[in-house]
Amino acid sequence: ARMAHAAGGVVALHRKRRNLVDLGDRFTALAAVNEMQSDLALLVESQDYPGALDVVDDVRRALASPALRSLHCLRRLPDRLAATVLECNSVMAGDFVRA
Repeated sequence: ARMAHAAGGVVALHRKRRNLVDLGDRFTALAAVNEMQSDLALLVESQDYPGALDVVDDVRRALASPALRSLHCLRRLPDRLAATVLECNSVMAGDFVRA
């Protein structure tokens, strides 16, 4: 009986450790997305539209990761990224036509 109780404790500790590692992975991925969003804003502000589009691709890849896929707090980010892509493409197309 003592062995079964000890084994159950080990299993519970292993599950807790796995959950904490998963949580750490989510926080790391969230911090990366947050930094990419800051980079994106700076690139758009400095009119580096090709660079901004590269960052949008990076953010989209990060959002597709298992760590972030199900987070409710990021549900509107794909729409904002799409708007940024439209803005960048519009400005670049306008610059191309004027050139």
